[in-house]
Amino acid sequence: MKRLAILFLALLYLAACSVAQKRNPSSWEGTGVQEKFKHVIFLVHGVGGDHTTFIKMDRALENQLSKLDPCTENRCVEYHSKQLMYSTENSTMDTTGFSKVIGKQIDQYFQELGGLGPNDKISFVTHSQGGIVSLIWLFHTFIKNNESKYRDLIQDPLDLEGLNPVYFGHVRNFITLGTPFWGSKMGPLGLWVKESCKSDGAFRKKVCEFTKNLTKLIGIKELKGVAFNSQTIYSFRQNSLIAAETEIAEIFRTRIRPLNIAGVAMNANWLLDLIGSGRTRLESDVAVSVPSARYDFIRAVISDKDYTDGAEVGPEAFTDTPFNVPLVLTNAFHSLLILPPKDLIQKPEEQLTKTEEAQLSHKNGRIFHDRYDLAQVGIECFKDIECDHRTFKTIVYHILGDEWSDYRQLPPKANKESNEILKQMSSFFIDLDILIDAKVSSMSDDDLQAQANAIPEPRISLSTNIALNPSTIPGRPANQAKRIYYEQDGKRKKPVHDKIVKMGGEYGGSYKKFVRGIKQDKQRISLRNYYMGSAIESYIPNADPSKPGTFKDRFVRMKIEIPGYKSRVVDVKVRPTYSTFLEVHLE
Repeated sequence: MKRLAILFLALLYLAACSVAQKRNPSSWEGTGVQEKFKHVIFLVHGVGGDHTTFIKMDRALENQLSKLDPCTENRCVEYHSKQLMYSTENSTMDTTGFSKVIGKQIDQYFQELGGLGPNDKISFVTHSQGGIVSLIWLFHTFIKNNESKYRDLIQDPLDLEGLNPVYFGHVRNFITLGTPFWGSKMGPLGLWVKESCKSDGAFRKKVCEFTKNLTKLIGIKELKGVAFNSQTIYSFRQNSLIAAETEIAEIFRTRIRPLNIAGVAMNANWLLDLIGSGRTRLESDVAVSVPSARYDFIRAVISDKDYTDGAEVGPEAFTDTPFNVPLVLTNAFHSLLILPPKDLIQKPEEQLTKTEEAQLSHKNGRIFHDRYDLAQVGIECFKDIECDHRTFKTIVYHILGDEWSDYRQLPPKANKESNEILKQMSSFFIDLDILIDAKVSSMSDDDLQAQANAIPEPRISLSTNIALNPSTIPGRPANQAKRIYYEQDGKRKKPVHDKIVKMGGEYGGSYKKFVRGIKQDKQRISLRNYYMGSAIESYIPNADPSKPGTFKDRFVRMKIEIPGYKSRVVDVKVRPTYSTFLEVHLE
């Protein structure tokens, strides 16, 4: 009996050692495992977010990845998941400041894990603005690692202090969930709501009272930063263009393995006129439209001199960025406001009662289930990889695909859903930046701003070759194209027949002037404008129905005129689910 007891204790000890070897890298020494490393998945929230953004995704990732990729005699991976937090309510910080905050947390976390090993890996799963914050961190660490080679190429000076370049070489997956790379209408809406608290109007006062608990979690700078035409989006676009022309693009595409996941709220078509892009259905997760959630974009910089007035530029001037980031579409909302208690989210899974588990599950009878949220993952995914959630299994497959060929394809169910939604997409964005030289080579910021304010409004004439089908939305006239309204001075005007939505200004008002300096020896005035529209009957199915199709390229003819400058006519290439960036220099 005594021998049996000793044997039993010995087995328990060996089992404990086995678990320790899995969870503690220091115990790997002397075990004979040939390949051993840590794989840390960082979760980064967006505007107004915190640890409730993902609910149980961090613990579910650790649990499922460890089950699907168990230790063997030859290889052992220790999976960790960590939520990175930044003070989203801080009105004095922007996305670059937030990227430094998460950079320090990454450094601290690896110190807690005993340091960064030579074979350790890092993955990012980011929601909303968290994708921009994390990508800025990634881009900055690369520049820091190659500072002498690339720093002079950056248009906006970067403060790289406090960013550890050693981590860049360890990033293996970069997954975004509804990230507004190229802007969101929620930025201007959020600013309007925050400004409502300063108004004397009765309606605005009610809006302020109703939303005060939410809006106090959101900072002014970050709201401005995610708005169309913002300086943040412009700088992000410019730095992405630099990355596209360097080896960063190849590294990003092949080693960092990015994936964009975008939500299409298929049951929210009633919001179409209020917030969405798209013509016959909402092509948005309510906060972020599909073309903005796709990192790749079409671009052209037209800067030749000595052109004749009215000179035409064809669509051959446009090229695609070379990042080739896969896009997965799913029926989901950007974020659902119905959340379980925060203390319950942080409670260890083994201590949850059945009632508490139900509160952390989409089966708990909520009107909006968390399975239709891009980022909220309930307790059921901690227990079962086959949980009924819109994005979780896709995220797990993508992370494991870095190691195993079996996981390099989307789960069949997610792949089928994505392709079916993709067929319905038609919306595109055009981001236009008009550049004109300042009249004096050296000017102060005040002088440059004054000159910019004196420039007449640019006149933009639009025509298109895009065919439009009758609407399929009940109650909408069959001959009325979707999104043919325009905005001026922050107000919606009567329908126009350009079949493009005209949006100007950082906050959704009419065309506003923005000033920037390009290097120190040349100053230019930048006039930014934004358009969105729909190109239907553009989808080309893949011969293999299990793979996504493509879209036909269309063009919008845009005549750009400013009094005192020679005009240009550009055939702007557009494509559903893409944004197009056009920088035009006028002489």
